Amino acid sequence: MIYIAKGGFWLLLGKILVVLISLATMVAFANWLPAKTFGTYQFIISIAGVAAIAGLPGIKTAVVRSIAKRKEGSLSAAFVTKLRWSLLGSAVLLGIAGWYFINRNLLLASAFLVPAIFLPIKSSCGIFAGFWEGRKRFDIRTRLAVLSELGIAGALIFTLFVTNELWIILTAFWGATAAFYAMAYLYTQKMTRNKEIDKDLIPFGKNLTLMGVINTTASHLDRIILWKLLGPVQVAVYSFALKPIEKVSGLIPIQNLALPKLAEKDLKNKEQKKSIFRKFLLMFLLSVPLAAIIAVAAPFIYKSIFPQYMDSIPYFQVLSLLIVTLPIGILNTALIAEIKTRYLYITNIIVPLFKIVLFLALAALYGTWGVVIALLLSKILQGALSLYFFWKI
Repeated sequence: MIYIAKGGFWLLLGKILVVLISLATMVAFANWLPAKTFGTYQFIISIAGVAAIAGLPGIKTAVVRSIAKRKEGSLSAAFVTKLRWSLLGSAVLLGIAGWYFINRNLLLASAFLVPAIFLPIKSSCGIFAGFWEGRKRFDIRTRLAVLSELGIAGALIFTLFVTNELWIILTAFWGATAAFYAMAYLYTQKMTRNKEIDKDLIPFGKNLTLMGVINTTASHLDRIILWKLLGPVQVAVYSFALKPIEKVSGLIPIQNLALPKLAEKDLKNKEQKKSIFRKFLLMFLLSVPLAAIIAVAAPFIYKSIFPQYMDSIPYFQVLSLLIVTLPIGILNTALIAEIKTRYLYITNIIVPLFKIVLFLALAALYGTWGVVIALLLSKILQGALSLYFFWKI
């Protein structure tokens, strides 16, 4: 309880500050950028998010586990590996930019060129947060993360104020992110205490990435499908419904707190497993009224800060049910801590495949509502599988 109170305070403080910073950015987007341009911006970010899989994002989670075991040379090993593999993602984005250039779409060609340049730095330097989580120094992690987000938001808001040019806005976001992440990483690297490398780091990180490939793709596919089917304006409306839910969900740092602690325990012990399950049930009971309050407050929130996106309210209210599924995270974290690779593979393949199939089928039939329904159904399936495999540990 002391650990949760101390670590949770810093993580929650950081999450709140980041949400406030993100809120300011969203207000700037809503007021200073046309919906069509914002929808296209989200489309570019989604494609870049899929390309970022090449940078082995699973290594960040593996770093937390390795640092918790006091093998701090793992930070440099993870950085070099991610930097090298991220170049593949840049190559993919360059290929997409080239394709649009050949087809004389200079807007999208220049837009895809920006993330292609900055992706390797952003991806590899972003592991600084995993290092401090592994050390359980959530105070330092929070300071670095908040300072980075302040710098990124400042660059982005200033750019939105002076221009609506898509490639310039993307340059502000990606360039600032790469710069501030690089500074945070260099500071973190100086704080390492030894050069010992966890032999499981890279293999486990690659496994986590591989099992998350479909999941990461599915997490970005909703905006890509909507952009293709309904155009950028509808992507903007959907994004302003989903993003606030994602930010609220991020306020509950389940994996950040749980993974370093669970990595030190033997979860095959029945009493420890029951203790984790009790925490899961408590979190579930607390999440239900939270989701209800957020759904009821939606019209007042949007009228106050996002009046240009009142059409997003019905989607937001239904998507607030996603908050009820947040406690699933503690069960997934237990599987990661015990390196239950087989169970994680099954969950991280079946659920996103199910989501992708639903996206393709329901979006074509029901548009944005089809995407919303697909998200909710896939979360229900994830919860059922996670609970089943948790009891099989």
